Amino acid sequence: TGEEVALPPTGSVGGGTVPRPPSPINEKLLKEKNDLERSLKDAETRWKQEAIQRKKLFNELQDVKGKIRVMARARPFKPEVEEGKIELEFVDEYTMQVPC
Repeated sequence: TGEEVALPPTGSVGGGTVPRPPSPINEKLLKEKNDLERSLKDAETRWKQEAIQRKKLFNELQDVKGKIRVMARARPFKPEVEEGKIELEFVDEYTMQVPC
């Protein structure tokens, strides 16, 4: 008939609000949201622990590499020192040996 009738908003009756019974879909979405938030917190915690462990291992590796480098340093002799000369062969980037 062309006449529009205003309906009260869902969940309200006579100007007051009436609590809605929880719908299974809303409960499922709320549970999923809570599960995802919990998973995110767990992932953030694990990530922080892994970052700390990774930094610790990196520092240990740098320390060990430095110690090896210092223990195996090969420097050229000074030109004024000829006696006691030792030759070294560099097999690869990480290996050197004294020829027999």
